[in-house]
Amino acid sequence: MNEMRRLVVHLVLLVAAAGFAYVQSRPDDPLDVPLQPGEVDIWGGKPEDVSRVEYSDDRQVVVVERKEDDAGAYYAGRVKPAPAGATPAPSASASAKPPPRPVEAASFVSVKVAEALAKKLAPLRAKRSIGEIDPADAASFGLDEPSGKLVVDVAGVKHSFVLGATTPGATNRYVRYDKDNRVYVIDASVIRDMQGGAGRLAERQQHDWKTAEVSRVTVSSDPDRRELIRSGPEGRRFWADASQPEVNDETAGNWLTKVERLRPISYVDALPEGATKVVRIDYAGDDGKLGFLELHRVDGAKPDYYITTEHVRQPALVAKATGDQVRDDLATLLGRAPPPSDTPEPSPSASSPATAPGVPTAPNPGTTAVPAPTPPEAPAPKAPGAPKAPAPPLAPKGP
Repeated sequence: MNEMRRLVVHLVLLVAAAGFAYVQSRPDDPLDVPLQPGEVDIWGGKPEDVSRVEYSDDRQVVVVERKEDDAGAYYAGRVKPAPAGATPAPSASASAKPPPRPVEAASFVSVKVAEALAKKLAPLRAKRSIGEIDPADAASFGLDEPSGKLVVDVAGVKHSFVLGATTPGATNRYVRYDKDNRVYVIDASVIRDMQGGAGRLAERQQHDWKTAEVSRVTVSSDPDRRELIRSGPEGRRFWADASQPEVNDETAGNWLTKVERLRPISYVDALPEGATKVVRIDYAGDDGKLGFLELHRVDGAKPDYYITTEHVRQPALVAKATGDQVRDDLATLLGRAPPPSDTPEPSPSASSPATAPGVPTAPNPGTTAVPAPTPPEAPAPKAPGAPKAPAPPLAPKGP
């Protein structure tokens, strides 16, 4: 029994020592992880040290710059066509291919994708180092005619790469670091994110928090205002008017769901001239204010809708159909008369004019006219006292 007791004590001490050693070996910084076999550090730094990233090729220039405001850090992005002369003349073999789609200048906001990009860039680790290569071998790595360039500013220090070919499998990319002229293999997703421009980097979420965190909203549309609260037991929560917290207001819940569908499509630097505010929604949680959303409308032949929030910062174009639904249903939510419809009332067509009663309508060209049924003729009235006409003689019967 004593031997067994001593064995148990030793096992407990061994497990405790192993656990302590594991905890002590874990890095304080989650980014400070050991290098994997073959990996090398190209430069150090922290994600928040990445102040600017620029990607350029023969078609476009894409730039993201770190900004900060009361809501936290974000990245302002721009896409513009490559400078004149940057595009080489097409070769004879390439002349048969359709020309690439022209690049349009655009601005955008990036938060989550840019944050993930910054984590890959500082510190930057290569999958492996190829080292300096002979110029004669440059074509093997796609570096005889580099496809583009990447410039990263980290804590005030500028680092730049020229971009070569992708490795087999296309998950990594050959690059040459200007500082030491060495060739490295890095994660290709860094290049793909920047190469994708606004389509890949732009923020598509309204907020950085979850809808479940919201406990109260204030809906404001001059001169009306309404307070809504999340009520009901856990697992069966609903939206209710603040003055009647026990009553499930399905109209309010459906309307707020439609508001959540107002997702950014593209960004503009400022609201277009003539934009009018449709509604502002302020969101609050149990611990206080979370954020806001404003919906703006620009009238025209085809009205457009834009949102601004604490997360997207710049005005963002949203789907017109969803904007119309939010605007139209807002009237019901606030007890107003419905707004005028954007769809014009149908007018009588020139090809189908109104006709007066009793006037026959001419058939449309190219159609077969169907005659109206003719009513049976009534028998002519007989004159009083007129003799009945004699019946015709019967034909004689045969033998």
